[in-house]
Amino acid sequence: QGCVHVGYYEEDGSQGHTLADAVDDGAMWVKHAVDQGTLEGQDPSLALDILDTPHIAYSGGGSVGLRYATLLPAGTWDKHDVGLNNNGSDNDLVVRGTPGVDLQLHIATSGLSLYYVRGGPGAWDNEQVDGFGGKDPSLRFSADGVPHIAFFDSENTSLALKLAIRTGLNTWDVRQVEPNLGASTYPSLDFDSIGRVHIAYRDATRNALRVAIRVAPVDGGILWGKATLDQVQTGVTGFYPVLRLDALDGPLVAYTYSTGTTAHVRLLRYRNGGSVITAMDRGTEGDGVGGCFRSYVGMCLDMELDAQGNPVLVYPDMD
Repeated sequence: QGCVHVGYYEEDGSQGHTLADAVDDGAMWVKHAVDQGTLEGQDPSLALDILDTPHIAYSGGGSVGLRYATLLPAGTWDKHDVGLNNNGSDNDLVVRGTPGVDLQLHIATSGLSLYYVRGGPGAWDNEQVDGFGGKDPSLRFSADGVPHIAFFDSENTSLALKLAIRTGLNTWDVRQVEPNLGASTYPSLDFDSIGRVHIAYRDATRNALRVAIRVAPVDGGILWGKATLDQVQTGVTGFYPVLRLDALDGPLVAYTYSTGTTAHVRLLRYRNGGSVITAMDRGTEGDGVGGCFRSYVGMCLDMELDAQGNPVLVYPDMD
């Protein structure tokens, strides 16, 4: 229908903590409170099914773990505890199937461990993908329906970008993509039209935004082609990258560059061997609020492509 949905977490001194859904039908924005409480609503991930019904995975706070909400036809929100106490951070939700027929929810979530959750209210199954250390998961499905999760392994002996591929029930093939990255990579995964995996990520060691592409299998392993998309000598770049491939497999990456005092939202397009970086917005950095460690223009941003392939970005502006 062309409506834009945004799920977000809001802190308000009078209302407490709120998970909200805002909808823009092209004429105006309408905001709805989805859940409220002491810590509810952090790390939301919103996805629409084929009937444009919104579904949201989010943190219930503390020992509550992962929660899920969907909008009912009557206009109320149906909320459920998924479980996984002390998990529910860095959520990524994918909705597959048809409502009322074979709809299934798939969630990559971290906290104490990295988990893959699938099912629906009353029938959740979860699988541990990686032990303590798996953070910032990005979940996508290949054309043949196999879930892939790109994530950052925060263990001090690794600090690596990794890819997990589900090979069977409770079985995951976890491969290292690039080690020794220094800090969280915030990976973002997508597939091109011939099924190759593309992952955009931050490399703190090189102070760069990079991309890794699975180019061919080698002796049962994986060969990765890697390239630097943006690198700076002053400030830091590559925060919160979001990668999407257009209809021609052209990569678009939205991300944040910070000078230390000013943050910049950037959009990178790569095609025909060259890249163009466009400055979308900028603003003054501030103290951390809203569930992220810093607050500035472009933190925790997200992006999708519309029906014409145009990028639509959403991000907070604390100025």
